[in-house]
Amino acid sequence: MLDIAAPFVTILIGFGAYGFGSPLVRRFDHSGTLSAGERNLISGLIGAVVMAGLVWLVGLVRYDVTSMLVVLTLSVINALLFVQTSMRPVTELYASIPKGAWRLVPLAILVVLFVGIVGSYAPPSDSDTIRYHLYLPDRDLIWGRIGVEFGWSIGEFFPPLGAMLTRLAYALGGSVGAQLLNILWLIVAAGSAAALTFRLSRRTDIAWLAALFLISQRVSINLASAVSMEFVLAAYAGSVLLVILAFMRRPDVSMGILLGLMVGGLINVKHHGLVYAACVYLPMVFLSVRRREYLFPLFISGIVSLVILLPWLVRNGLVTGNPFFPAFHQLFGHDNINLFEQILTLNSTGTDFLSVALIPWTIFINQLKFDGLQFGIPFLLLFIPFAFVTENRQRLFLLVAIIASYLSVWFLVMPHYIRFLVPLFPILCTLAALGSGVVADATNAEVWKRRTILLIAVCLGVAQSGFLAATGARRLPAALNITSPVQFLESRPFLYYSHYNACRWVSDHLADDETYLALLNSPTIYCSVAKAFPDLLPGDDKTIYTHRTRPAPPPQWLGDQLLKCNVRYVIVANNLGADSEHHNFAKHRYDALITDAVTNISPVYQTPVVNIFEGGKVAEVLLDLPSEASPYPIFRTDESIDNPRCVIPIGGEHRWIKPSSQ
Repeated sequence: MLDIAAPFVTILIGFGAYGFGSPLVRRFDHSGTLSAGERNLISGLIGAVVMAGLVWLVGLVRYDVTSMLVVLTLSVINALLFVQTSMRPVTELYASIPKGAWRLVPLAILVVLFVGIVGSYAPPSDSDTIRYHLYLPDRDLIWGRIGVEFGWSIGEFFPPLGAMLTRLAYALGGSVGAQLLNILWLIVAAGSAAALTFRLSRRTDIAWLAALFLISQRVSINLASAVSMEFVLAAYAGSVLLVILAFMRRPDVSMGILLGLMVGGLINVKHHGLVYAACVYLPMVFLSVRRREYLFPLFISGIVSLVILLPWLVRNGLVTGNPFFPAFHQLFGHDNINLFEQILTLNSTGTDFLSVALIPWTIFINQLKFDGLQFGIPFLLLFIPFAFVTENRQRLFLLVAIIASYLSVWFLVMPHYIRFLVPLFPILCTLAALGSGVVADATNAEVWKRRTILLIAVCLGVAQSGFLAATGARRLPAALNITSPVQFLESRPFLYYSHYNACRWVSDHLADDETYLALLNSPTIYCSVAKAFPDLLPGDDKTIYTHRTRPAPPPQWLGDQLLKCNVRYVIVANNLGADSEHHNFAKHRYDALITDAVTNISPVYQTPVVNIFEGGKVAEVLLDLPSEASPYPIFRTDESIDNPRCVIPIGGEHRWIKPSSQ
């Protein structure tokens, strides 16, 4: 049923967000500095900020299908009451479809979107999707409210805007709804590139081309059917520039507030939004030296954006002691540990002068240095230089300043993931589209203009169609039920982190009063949260991310815990500890004890990457192992043994399972 409802849920979320934002945009853009299309785009994005906040507030008290249905219903009713409905946006969009050879562009967009939409009906398989983007909403549905537990997942401390709307889509539309919502964000991001191009050129043909450039990037195709925050960030990153350009025409307080609302949304998506916001504000501050009328409205916009960010800062500060956790932990943490040190080291192409000079080559050609072949043939670079032949050079250099500053921060400070460059996509695709228009116009003869356009189309098609076909071939059979979820999720490359078969087997064999311990490199939505024995020790919640090495408990203590909590099965990944080699905050404390204990025990179930053992047998071996005094203070009391935590707690509240009589 959720799969059937999913498309309607996605559409209603978009309509509800538009309903919240439209009155605000009309109020602050009272002189009509923004075009009608820009207003529609920005209304949805500002409204998403309001809608996400509403989901969060309601979810803190109750998070289930009923409460989220109430949120969506109220959002839609608000939109029906306060939105001035008209068919004008639809007719204007239809009228903007280019003529002649340019018609290939919207057709190509539809093909890519079709593959993404159908692919959304495949089971979630992207690593981040199943490990925290959907895992956390699934956990909260089981617990009945949106909570936070220090030590559970680092992902729940990321800025919450996209995550809250994902929770809304997941509660009402399941995983399909959440993945379709990502498609909507991709469309909005492409729309921001198109709108930016149109504002700079007043041409609908190359505006469509900018949208195609963004949608057809390999990273876009790869993430389209997943749950990702990259397109949310790209949507805000591109649309913020629309408000900036409008602000430069009318730098008053109203536009400053509107800019602040947009930046507030931007920095509430990902930590990278903070970087991008700084890169946008920096050139504006320099410009304000010459145009003093910029200063006060910019100050107001900064205040508004920080007010929007404040709830997230307060929540993180109260729970972790670091308002920006996990970022800037060296500044706010008590232990001076850089949580991302190893990630940065392992995912770096180098920061020397030669590496900087080779950035274009590395990004577009030698992409294995990063996280995969995700950019594609460098057709963007082919057309970007021609953009500066236009009369908009001054405004284009503003865009270049943003690109240069963000790229510098990414290269010097961030892990070198290609997807972390997605916020630049609207600008890059805009410049490439402007350059394409210049190339096409430079050919005076109509036949040569058509050939130029067709050449661009062929370049795009050859560069991306193979990757699009490969993506479709991987996801579409599962989406169309040609292959089963087991075949899909237990095949490469999902085999090593979905653990679908193992988790399903355990769920099928557990009694109501039994639990299981999963020593996997990361839990996923396919493993039952409700019966998971915690892989944390008492007191670990405050130290889990702040200690490079943490002492293990005595084996007798762990064996006693397994018996008291009716741990029926222990799941052990064959590559256990792989994450520990890459991340300082890998959380398993029991790894060494369990792997020693199961050496001479036969598994009751096996997959290519997982062994499952009887919990009782593991406990017996642990009780017989030599005991060593633990340096961990909690073990000097009897409380943790007499009152074991048999399932993972949330917010200090424990859900107890009746201890075994063993």
